[in-house]
Amino acid sequence: MRNNTNVVFAASLSLLLAAPVYAAAPECGNRTTAAASAASSDESPLEIKVVTASKFAESISDAPGVMSVVSRDELQRWGGVTLAEILDRVPGLNLTSAYFTDRSIVAARGDQTKINGGHILFLINGRPTREVLEGGLVSDLLESFPVSALDHIEVIKGPGSVLYGSNAFSAVVNLITLKHEANGFSASARPGSNNTLASSGEGTYSCGSFSLMGAAQMHQMPDWNTTYTYPSVDQTLSSTLTPQSINIVNRSQGAYMGASYRGLNVMSSYTDWQTASFVQGTVGQPRWKRGFADVGYPCPVRRTSRPGGRGGASHPVEEGPGSTGQGGG
Repeated sequence: MRNNTNVVFAASLSLLLAAPVYAAAPECGNRTTAAASAASSDESPLEIKVVTASKFAESISDAPGVMSVVSRDELQRWGGVTLAEILDRVPGLNLTSAYFTDRSIVAARGDQTKINGGHILFLINGRPTREVLEGGLVSDLLESFPVSALDHIEVIKGPGSVLYGSNAFSAVVNLITLKHEANGFSASARPGSNNTLASSGEGTYSCGSFSLMGAAQMHQMPDWNTTYTYPSVDQTLSSTLTPQSINIVNRSQGAYMGASYRGLNVMSSYTDWQTASFVQGTVGQPRWKRGFADVGYPCPVRRTSRPGGRGGASHPVEEGPGSTGQGGG
């Protein structure tokens, strides 16, 4: 897993450093996409285009579900450092926590009946990113996914298992990343006292049919030295308060990279978060790590006609594997 971290961060850093050089190349000048963001701030709230509810673009007023959209403009104005801070401002969602597994959870409509985030499914550009060992941990995504990589967020408040399968029990959160607008990069850092740090960077590059986008984020809160008291029970069933000095850390790092070439789309992300957990008086320092990769290529559906039986009518028949062929991990 450490090798995965090095690869993703090295690739993202290379993109950020190389973007200004490639942007100046005469054969690969800035290329601004004609299509605007699906959640443009100057668009009517009822005419915002969404794709999560039906897997195709439609107005939010026509979507078969209760949806909220966090636009790019709102992402910038809200100033959230982590994805958890942003989702906490979405109506119908609220932050919660568990003592052992998921230390950072988002619940939809008060549905927090598990000690992890297994009732909400997170998508990255429409592709599910699941955790199968514990049944749905989401702490690393909420605390580590680079917010600067996002164009907008679509949230379905309600079940979505018919389209997306397991974990889509009470909500679906689709993280839609930036598309290429202009060659270049940007970076920011916000240091604070007691080793507090919030830094991020993103860059885009295109040349002909090839486009590349990358982003990285690192977040660190001050260590919290405090006293933790837990009642210990002996064989006589008498309890005694046992204080202990503990140090709670909060450190995260994450990266995202996406590329496309003539219809072939590749994306990958890595998230890593470290903090404290508590189990019956024992305090640990676990780390949540997740790697995600997806490769997709559109496969057109061909419609042909097959002669009918009685009356000689023709019936359209769809051939081919489907509209898209993708696989994720």
